[in-house]
Amino acid sequence: SDAPMIGITGSNGKTTTSFLIYQALNMLGEKCAYIGTIGFYIDDKVKDLNNTTPDLIDIYEMLIECKRNGYKFVAMEVSSHALDLGRVDTLMFDYAIFSNLTEDHLDFHKTFDDYISAKNKLFHMVKKEGAAIINVDDSSYEKMLNKNNRNILFGFNNSDYKVLDYRYEN
Repeated sequence: SDAPMIGITGSNGKTTTSFLIYQALNMLGEKCAYIGTIGFYIDDKVKDLNNTTPDLIDIYEMLIECKRNGYKFVAMEVSSHALDLGRVDTLMFDYAIFSNLTEDHLDFHKTFDDYISAKNKLFHMVKKEGAAIINVDDSSYEKMLNKNNRNILFGFNNSDYKVLDYRYEN
């Protein structure tokens, strides 16, 4: 795929973050597809998916469909299961985003360290000219830093992009 791939990982917020990126880029006139928990979307929902991150062959089929339809970006949820099971092994990401880690999926990963290791794999799949975008407010953020990446830090704590103020409106 020539379309820049945006991979989002973390315990919470993958779906929201991915779908907001998908919607924002489309509103800006940049054709963006979405692959994740709520399905495969190009202009509208194309189909439901069995997993947050589908099997590699299914991903490639979706990427081919994106290319055929002139999509410029793909926002994709990347689960720890997919990273651990090799479902994204041959993909390279232009952007890898880390939201947070909570003690989740330990039935599958057994230990928190194994869970961290699975999530960390995404940050070894970032293209040389790409970037890793990491939430410094999560206590595990340093585990996602890869010295070979252009790491962009964000959050309430001291970072490249610091949240100074926010307001929630329904």
